[in-house]
Amino acid sequence: MSEHEEIHVLYGVDEGDLDFALNNNAADHEEKLRELFAFASSYFGSTVATRSWFSSLNLGLGSVTPLSLLDSDYGIERVKNTIYKLMHGMTA
Repeated sequence: MSEHEEIHVLYGVDEGDLDFALNNNAADHEEKLRELFAFASSYFGSTVATRSWFSSLNLGLGSVTPLSLLDSDYGIERVKNTIYKLMHGMTA
């Protein structure tokens, strides 16, 4: 499975819908999402665990799912920082 397909599978949305959502600066935003997915997968160890974490409410992110924040660069950075905290033993 390509990284592009993994992004679509992770987010659980139709490929066309995700492509539409990424229309503004699509290549740059998609690259950031690809990097975040790879980073998260390396920490969580599997696509299934990563997908579960992205879909679960997270207190450190204000009781929202990480997935809900991925429409902006700021949100991507917040999610990435939360994973860094987890990596270093902090609750997130």
